[in-house]
Amino acid sequence: METKQDFINGLRRALTGKIGQRELEEHIAYYEDYITAETQIRGSERAVLELLGNPKLIAMSICAADAAGEHAEGPCDGVNDDQAGEYAYGSRNNTERYEEENGRDRRSFVFRHPKLTIALVLIGLFIAFVLVIAFVFSLIKLLWPVIVVAVVAILFVRLIAYLRDK
Repeated sequence: METKQDFINGLRRALTGKIGQRELEEHIAYYEDYITAETQIRGSERAVLELLGNPKLIAMSICAADAAGEHAEGPCDGVNDDQAGEYAYGSRNNTERYEEENGRDRRSFVFRHPKLTIALVLIGLFIAFVLVIAFVFSLIKLLWPVIVVAVVAILFVRLIAYLRDK
């Protein structure tokens, strides 16, 4: 989905005739409000729409919920009562299967972008290295007077030992 309106139109098409008109408008209003609110929080409509996923899958979940309980008016996209539970809310395995069947890549970010992941890890290691070096040098700066006194004392003791041996 490219825009909020594309998502809403897709959801409306997928739900039309499957649930009652009142329920359809309630769901549409909910998703319009949700997308608007989340876009303000996240700053990107595209990120919100990507998070929501396919409106057909959401429509199937709505139909499954209706078929399992309250407002069953008929099958949703040919999904019978046995199949309805397969697409219920929160079913990650079924979401993955549905999206795989419809061409969406469900691999995690790390596996979809290995070069970028390696670059981010290397940048993280570099930053950690710089922080460790900065910490060590800040300790040296803090302990500098003690280090100078210790080095002078060691040199003085060695000088005395050298002079005594001669």
